[in-house]
Amino acid sequence: MATGEGAEEGVENLTGVAESLIKTHEEAAELFAGLSYFLGGISTVALFASFKNYTFSKIMPFIVGLFALATLFFAQKAGTTGGEIRHTEIRSGAAIQNSEGNASETGDHDDD
Repeated sequence: MATGEGAEEGVENLTGVAESLIKTHEEAAELFAGLSYFLGGISTVALFASFKNYTFSKIMPFIVGLFALATLFFAQKAGTTGGEIRHTEIRSGAAIQNSEGNASETGDHDDD
């Protein structure tokens, strides 16, 4: 995709940015973009079918809606993987500093 190439060049040489994180985000973004284009296509078909009163036009809103929900899932994945590039606190398995300066795997446990 051309949209993230400039950003990729900008963060590749920063410390703490792994090439694997960039690659994971790039793949997620490409999948999301492809699904978005396809969603636009089936939405156009659904609109045309509705105008022409084709028999399958009755089910098309449900198909488009389900596909839109699936596309939103992949949008979230692309956004999260992009955030993981610079925000180490959201990476899975990232150590979190507590108030005493000690690292812990998760920051939401009780100290009873």
